[in-house]
Amino acid sequence: PTLPFDRHDTASGDGTFPPDADALLDRLGLADLDAETADAPALAPPVVPGFDIGGELGAGGMGVVYRAHELALNRVVALKMLRPDARPAAADVARFRAEAEAVAAVRHPNVVEVYSTGTAAGRPYFVMEYVAGGTLARRLEAGALAPPEAAAVVAAVARGVHAAHAAGIVHRDLKPGNVLLQGARGEGQGASPEARVPLAPCPTPPAP
Repeated sequence: PTLPFDRHDTASGDGTFPPDADALLDRLGLADLDAETADAPALAPPVVPGFDIGGELGAGGMGVVYRAHELALNRVVALKMLRPDARPAAADVARFRAEAEAVAAVRHPNVVEVYSTGTAAGRPYFVMEYVAGGTLARRLEAGALAPPEAAAVVAAVARGVHAAHAAGIVHRDLKPGNVLLQGARGEGQGASPEARVPLAPCPTPPAP
């Protein structure tokens, strides 16, 4: 599994964490991969140089994630931006970028990778690995995992969280809705999903 760390703090030099980080994540709409998105109106895809923007994967109060094709590297990615109707303060945007840079430094097979950051039309964004299998929560709606499969997911999540802790990042909302699965049960030759944790903001995909 891959762990999305969408509620995180970055440790300062004295080991403390910004007291207003949770409030910031809430204002930016990054609080929960399983947050309700039905009330967020669909937005026209943005124009981002170097990317062909596809469908919307999910949206929150101030953030929206798109499936995108990165033209230079010919790969599918997830691109997270502030909504065009969002009005964050300059300090919020600066912290958003700083935290994205901190998360991008984490490299681990069970952590969703942040590739790059940028700005388009005055809106900050960052580019993440695209994980196609959906959340563990959604997978569990189809039934319980077999014990060996469940054990593999737990072990993968633990490895991802450990890597984040080693980088000074604390995931503060770890649950099935904040774990992404690469692949799905039954794909290939009896393959089980590989869990990955996003440390970077990544809202829940809309219900099918």
